[in-house]
Amino acid sequence: MTTINTELELFSLKGNVTGGKILLFDRLEHNNLNEEEIRELVVDKYEIMRPKHFIRSWKEYVKTKKFLCLDTADEK
Repeated sequence: MTTINTELELFSLKGNVTGGKILLFDRLEHNNLNEEEIRELVVDKYEIMRPKHFIRSWKEYVKTKKFLCLDTADEK
C-alpha cells in the first residue's frame, strides 16, 4: 500500500488546489473537529467554499485520508 508521508508527496500526487484542501481538512480533523464543524468553518464562517464544492472536496478527502501518514506533531 502506498502512503503519503509528506506534504510534498501530497501536492505532487493531488495537485496544489486539491492537496491544499486535503491538508486543510486533515489539520482541522486532527484538531478534533467533525465533518459538520469543518463544513461550518469553511462554508459558513470563512466562505472559502460553497456547499456543493465542500461536499465534493470532502469526498475526495475521505478517499485520500486512509493513505495519509502526515506527521503534524512537529508543527505544534
